[in-house]
Amino acid sequence: MPNEYYLFKRNFLASPDNESLVVQFLHLCEKEKAKFFQRFINESVDDYKIKTLNEMNNVHQEPQSSQLDLIRMLEDIVDSLYDGQSFSQGLVSINDNNSYAVKTQKTAGHGCEYFSNTGFQFEEILANYQAIKLTDPKNELFVLLKNILGAKFISFLEQRCSEICGKKSKIEFNNNISKK
Repeated sequence: MPNEYYLFKRNFLASPDNESLVVQFLHLCEKEKAKFFQRFINESVDDYKIKTLNEMNNVHQEPQSSQLDLIRMLEDIVDSLYDGQSFSQGLVSINDNNSYAVKTQKTAGHGCEYFSNTGFQFEEILANYQAIKLTDPKNELFVLLKNILGAKFISFLEQRCSEICGKKSKIEFNNNISKK
């Protein structure tokens, strides 16, 4: 794992505000998944079969299904950042001087055991980030998660993605202003 990731993670996890934002973000993801499943239930089976056959012939994926995949990738980024806790038990944000706790449901991801055995947290984040960036970079939930993670870390991820794709660009930070 790159040192930049360790520094980001330590600073990010140290802030209770970030944990609260992530918990709110996961609740939004849960609402979007609930909307997806409700739309799926509301469609008649025959209509769904016709759509599926038509899309199979045109080699397109159902938009709702790709939206669900995207939400799972976003949740997997969070799960990686929290070493598998959001998948294994959900996350908890405590507000109001320890008297009010907000807990998320379990999310998509790999879980604590996977990350304790492999240490692939950064690789998971980078893989999911790159996949979302290539398939739906303007997705509202993706933009929101990028804002939560912060411009400096997102610039670092962008740089790593560019390196993977063969584009080398060094990004330097001077007084929180990025330069290429």
